[in-house]
Amino acid sequence: MKAVIDGLSSFSIHGPFQNGHENPDTPKSKPIDVHQPGYLLIPSCFVMNTFPTSSEFLAEKYDRPVPRYTSYPTAVQFSDQITYQTINAWLTGLDHKAAVSVYLHLPFCPSLCWYCGCNMRVTHSETLMQDYLAALQREIAIAASRLQHRLDISTIHLGGGTPTYYRPDDLKRLFSAIGTHFDILPGAEVSVEIDPRRFDAPLARALGDIGITRASLGVQDTNPAVQQAIGRIQPLEQTAAAFSLLRDAGIKAINADLIYGLPLQTTESIQQTARDVASLGASRIALYGYAHVPWMKPHQRLLEKNPIPGAVERLRLFNAAARVFHSGGYQAVGIDHFAHKRDALAKAAAKGTMNRNFMGYTTDSSPTILGFGVSSISSYPVGYSQNTTSIKDYLHQMKDERLPVWKGYRLTRKDICAARIITSIMCRLEVDVAGIAQEHGFPPTALVANAQNLMQMRTDGLIEGDINGTIRVTSLGRPFTRILASCFDAYMKPSTQRHSRL
Repeated sequence: MKAVIDGLSSFSIHGPFQNGHENPDTPKSKPIDVHQPGYLLIPSCFVMNTFPTSSEFLAEKYDRPVPRYTSYPTAVQFSDQITYQTINAWLTGLDHKAAVSVYLHLPFCPSLCWYCGCNMRVTHSETLMQDYLAALQREIAIAASRLQHRLDISTIHLGGGTPTYYRPDDLKRLFSAIGTHFDILPGAEVSVEIDPRRFDAPLARALGDIGITRASLGVQDTNPAVQQAIGRIQPLEQTAAAFSLLRDAGIKAINADLIYGLPLQTTESIQQTARDVASLGASRIALYGYAHVPWMKPHQRLLEKNPIPGAVERLRLFNAAARVFHSGGYQAVGIDHFAHKRDALAKAAAKGTMNRNFMGYTTDSSPTILGFGVSSISSYPVGYSQNTTSIKDYLHQMKDERLPVWKGYRLTRKDICAARIITSIMCRLEVDVAGIAQEHGFPPTALVANAQNLMQMRTDGLIEGDINGTIRVTSLGRPFTRILASCFDAYMKPSTQRHSRL
């Protein structure tokens, strides 16, 4: 499970999750080509594995709401001017030679985790779950009918909710529907989010049978007191058993999702959590900052029985865990991920080819993400669309045989340019502003939305360079990478928008 849609959520020092729902990391308007002007490879020394504590004195100064930039513009800018007729045309215009990525949202859970910010629903109704699965298959068929050509799929991700709340036969039926309308490429990465508390050998074998290549396990924290405080009791033995079952089923790439900034966490406890996860041999680790958004998710007030860490304490928690991962052979990638040096994501980060989209940091560079299911966001070369967030409305619209589009956004030329700048910052921690601006026909000054913040970050030693060349995030500035990205966000209005806090 991963959390709220970017731009509608509010998270901190790095912030938490994403569409996949880490749910809603930025579908690109086109594939990244690192050989294009403006895309710079990160020097190996800049894939930072040092986590200075000297930035703590700046944590409160820069503790302000900023988006997670899993897209640009963020979902705050989406409007009802994008309709299902718009998306019909966008689907028809897709290049049949370019493979697409697919995201499938399965929103149901058997119980509620108090920290959760996902678009999810607790249910024990088999009828509702089966009706939704049938509607999801209809949506896939409707979207495919709008295409001029049968498309290849390079990446599939099942998010939630708890996708593995469904039975093995249900998941097999869903993948059969995908295969009926699309061609899944050999070597495609097919991933799924898993709750280790409800996982067994038959389900593991079924995931292997349908072609799952990577699993993301929700762990959050291994400390019993923290688990009690967040309403998710998950002994380490359950998580270890899930790792073993997946490996026995032939699924060797296993990610672990953790959260920092939770009640009762200490630097000592989170270091033990980091050691526990590293000892299981996770391929990748996502260390998300907890998003406390009770105005959106009232159940999160249950966490307020205990103090919630502030900005400085959050930074200490993150750095404490990060040091453990670094010593365990993991490379820091982006703002909140760690990948084993043998993992493809670590290699992509070192080469400068890592991408960011609604599923987070990824090696995927597909120009299009097709999101299916309630609240899912799709990314097209020309814009974004989001499905209705109501399960009731979703089921009703699927009976009408029309795509369940709620809102979206059509990209401008300047948006595409700014998105490249922000993506480079978020993925490579540096950006050739002048090169990208020149390529798109803009003066660099036209792309700076907040020059004052930019200058202040340089004065504080968080960045070096300027917009007439390359800007780089320093090791001191790494926790404030999203602040730098926001300096190029023309739509950022902190007084009226609620985003992740640093």
